[in-house]
Amino acid sequence: MAEMKLIREDQFGKVYEHESFGVISFGRFSGGDNAFFGSSITHHHGGVSLVISHAELHRSLNRDSYFDKETIIRVEMTNTQFADAITSFHEGMGTPVTIKYIAGEGRKDTAPFQSKVVEFNEEFKDTMEGIASDFDKVIALAKQTKAQVRLQKEIEGLKQRMRSNFPFITTQFTEQMAKTVTEAKGEVESFFNNLIDKHGLENLRNMTPQLVEAIERKEVKDDSN
Repeated sequence: MAEMKLIREDQFGKVYEHESFGVISFGRFSGGDNAFFGSSITHHHGGVSLVISHAELHRSLNRDSYFDKETIIRVEMTNTQFADAITSFHEGMGTPVTIKYIAGEGRKDTAPFQSKVVEFNEEFKDTMEGIASDFDKVIALAKQTKAQVRLQKEIEGLKQRMRSNFPFITTQFTEQMAKTVTEAKGEVESFFNNLIDKHGLENLRNMTPQLVEAIERKEVKDDSN
């Protein structure tokens, strides 16, 4: 087993490295017209980033500190994906993320965006075309003589196919639209939170002189008592 390596020692302390040392960090970014893998809408107000980097161990004043070095991987998520990732333990299928950078490979292209409405329309069209094709076969069979038994089987099969396909498509569509609504709500909440944070900090900064004056007045009043 490889020992950690002392790479530097000076008046500030000792610095160690090892191939297993790493740090993980989360951050928020804003702006842009972002498409995220696994998201059914485009996002205009940023999202959450996750960065894993190589790290150094700094030992100084009887305390350990950890500093990032080269980035290993950076991924980005929507606010909804981030909430799902940190609150759920998945078995098999995990939370989708958008890979933005991998060490040794560089930056990655923007994720392609696929409208779920368009996608469902195309899939539904394909399903209907398949059923229409089956109807054509049934019609052709009906024109034949002595085909009653076969015709009955074809009709029963077609009826069963319609019974099984349409509820499934409807359920999938409903689930996807519910997911899209949740993502859209998260996008709106992110916009207003950013707006509140921005203007709240600005207002607080502008109010600083008045707050200081109010505190000073209170302290003077307390001293007079």
